[in-house]
Amino acid sequence: MSRIYVPLLALLVGSVAAVACGGDDDPAGGASSSSGGSSSSSSGGSSSSSSGGSSSGDGGADSSAEGGSGGPPAVRFVGRFDKRDAAGPRVAWPGARIVARFDGTQVSVELTETKGASDDTSRWDVFVDGALLAQTLVPVEGTQTYPLATGLAAGAHTVELYRRTESYYGMTQFKKFDFGAGALLAPPPAPGRRIEILGDSGSNGYGIEGAGPACPGGASAVNQNERKSWVGLAAKALGADHHNVSYSGKGVYQNLDRTDLDLFGALYQRALPDDAASAWAFADFAPDVVIVNMGNNDWDQPNAMVFDPPPAMGFRNKLDELVGFVRTKYPAAWIFCTMNPTITDFYPPGYNAYTNMKAAVKGVVDARKATDAKIEYFEFTPRALEADLTGCDYHASPAYSQTLANQIVPAIKAKTGW
Repeated sequence: MSRIYVPLLALLVGSVAAVACGGDDDPAGGASSSSGGSSSSSSGGSSSSSSGGSSSGDGGADSSAEGGSGGPPAVRFVGRFDKRDAAGPRVAWPGARIVARFDGTQVSVELTETKGASDDTSRWDVFVDGALLAQTLVPVEGTQTYPLATGLAAGAHTVELYRRTESYYGMTQFKKFDFGAGALLAPPPAPGRRIEILGDSGSNGYGIEGAGPACPGGASAVNQNERKSWVGLAAKALGADHHNVSYSGKGVYQNLDRTDLDLFGALYQRALPDDAASAWAFADFAPDVVIVNMGNNDWDQPNAMVFDPPPAMGFRNKLDELVGFVRTKYPAAWIFCTMNPTITDFYPPGYNAYTNMKAAVKGVVDARKATDAKIEYFEFTPRALEADLTGCDYHASPAYSQTLANQIVPAIKAKTGW
């Protein structure tokens, strides 16, 4: 996580939540694009994953049951899914989605859940025909089938699972959807817009639904919701698929936990952030826009008795290394380098974090502009006030996250023509 004033990370183990129709939120942004993992229909009214290939996932505009892609029946996946296990794709990054269209009156899903470092499991929002179900899906450890909806009107429907939480709260393996006597249909069409975000807790909905800043029980899987982060909101507003490659507490030069030497640059190359063997296939997802929002943890102070800001040039060089790696993987993408709007010069004392971090980020961008016409510095303004930071540990509130999304969306449109 990136913090402003106080360190706090508590664990909360949830129980399985039954799901029922209700709510009025729309799932996130547009139809979905190719992202890794694939599924094919199988007998018995179910859809199970198959190894190899890639497929795409869906969002709000694809939530209606009408208008399949015209291709074969398939489940779509949005986000970084690890495809090494033939039993089904596995996912741990926040904001991932699993989407299907089907003809039938019911749907359930079989998942295998592995607890994360928190000793807790992931949380998923569930949408049926675009309507958010009343309760969050909370997988238990191990393999289990979860009923999602029954008694639907006969005909075509969509179902979407949206991962609210990050790797700290578990890894999920998708096994199959089951539609009873129904059948899987062709998935919704993919959009033509793709975004990737490199970030930390300031980008992944950390504590956003908590009663902060000092959340009772602390930040947890219960109060994290990537869908309400400025990243999820911006992608929805742009009608774009997005990959949220954000990990709380990670930095480019040093992590918030200074004893943790597994820096973000290493995690960025993985399909599963906590599995060093899970290499991500960058060819599976070619974004039009990449947002680099790193450095918040580098310039934080985990121990008030230890003065340990990163060396200015050391931080800049590591950030430039990361941006350069992004450019080699995505030569045609627009790259926006930004910084968390909660960074200030008064905390941590003596770090001059805002001034030093801005100089480094702008320095990277300005130097690269000499040979790279598609890189920009973007700054959220005005800077966050304490009233904006009602999430756990002084993280953004839902309202402030919407404000941030409203700021970056026009900047992206201006460069991409969307």
